[in-house]
Amino acid sequence: LRDLVQKGSAAASSADSARGILDSCSTACVAHGLALPRVLQERSVEGHTPVYWAIVNRRRSAAANASTSTNGGVEGEKEDEDILFALLAYAAPLLPASVADMRLACLVTADNALFQRLRVSPAVNPLSGTDRMLLSGLRDNAGDGSDLAEASNRWKGPGINTFGDIADVREGEHNANVDAGTFNVHIELPMFQRRMRVSNEISLEFIARGRLWLLCFFIVPPSSPPPSTSGSSSPLSSAGRRVFSSLHTSDPTHNSIPDAARAAPVMRRRRPSRRRRARAGTAPRTAAAAQTLDLDLVVVVDLVVVVVVVVDVPIPLLHPHVR
Repeated sequence: LRDLVQKGSAAASSADSARGILDSCSTACVAHGLALPRVLQERSVEGHTPVYWAIVNRRRSAAANASTSTNGGVEGEKEDEDILFALLAYAAPLLPASVADMRLACLVTADNALFQRLRVSPAVNPLSGTDRMLLSGLRDNAGDGSDLAEASNRWKGPGINTFGDIADVREGEHNANVDAGTFNVHIELPMFQRRMRVSNEISLEFIARGRLWLLCFFIVPPSSPPPSTSGSSSPLSSAGRRVFSSLHTSDPTHNSIPDAARAAPVMRRRRPSRRRRARAGTAPRTAAAAQTLDLDLVVVVDLVVVVVVVVDVPIPLLHPHVR
């Protein structure tokens, strides 16, 4: 297994050879009364699992190095030939400790594209029963030309859960007038309003600038006043810290972000342009398209300020205390 995940090793020349080695390991485990999934999830290679080293030593394509987009691309097309996914197929079902080790490997390599593909995989992060009930129509709507169908089709591939949300991270797309610590994130959340009404919370993780970020939408109970994000209140004030106090942790392998207590998202409704207002009386958008939250996230890392711009989503319809 060490030779299999070691970069440059002859055993790791192709996924086909990896499957042959794993088949031999499976036969040997059966002969000695061992379970191969358990062996693959032991921290037997320098304190980590073989899957961890498969991620760290994974060769990223030139397209993936230029952008951490999650819309498939070269990685999605060659997923069947990837040694990592061969290991995951033999290691299933995954234990929570193994998933945490995989998350850490993605964070070490700052590979958001792979992190997103693993995050929406049923073996790594299965949908909750509520989300599965709400999003089951995405497969049925595939090919109808709606925004939801387009988002769903991006994720089609072996072992990939097509219900996943999209977090497209773009680093390095800045000019001389923009700080080098800025990165852009394009996020699509299918069935946003309905999921908020039913689940009251939607969270999305992504990796950018070597950090693991968590963007969480939630509904403040009517009895609790919403945190102030206007006037003299700063995103770094105590009001913002209270919002994220329950999310703070020093362990990046869990479902949270480092130093989360210092980041407060600010939602701003983008005013429609004159052209958009002029065509307000035209044919309405499809129900599926209206259900998709499409927003751009601009983050300044040095100040740890998160600004969210919401486009074409009637947020007041959810609840007067949505932040």
